[in-house]
Amino acid sequence: MKKSRPVWFSPLQVWLPLGGVLSLLHRVSGLLLFLLLPLFLYTFGRSLVSQESFDSLVQHPPFFIKLVAFVTTWSLLHHILAGTRLLLMDIDVGKKLDSARSSAKWVAWLELLILLLLGGWLW
Repeated sequence: MKKSRPVWFSPLQVWLPLGGVLSLLHRVSGLLLFLLLPLFLYTFGRSLVSQESFDSLVQHPPFFIKLVAFVTTWSLLHHILAGTRLLLMDIDVGKKLDSARSSAKWVAWLELLILLLLGGWLW
């Protein structure tokens, strides 16, 4: 008699379609924006206090500042592009399978193009 027992399941074995990956990254980017908000409010407040406090913020290594700016820009860009796609799908624009796949590809390529241009400008 075969026993029915729990089977170990690895989420790394599941391959999501591009739309699923974009949806997952949309949630991650929203969480990242939410978690980075206190850091931005703190640094913005410190930069406005005095010239000395602004100068102390500028003393950080340029690589760190550029990395934070790049990650934040990616998060905001992806959240806007993927969110717009998802909102359009909510009102039945591009909800069929072929148009949903096409819009996911467009969002991914557009995001990659903008990030490459931003990365070239930032570094």
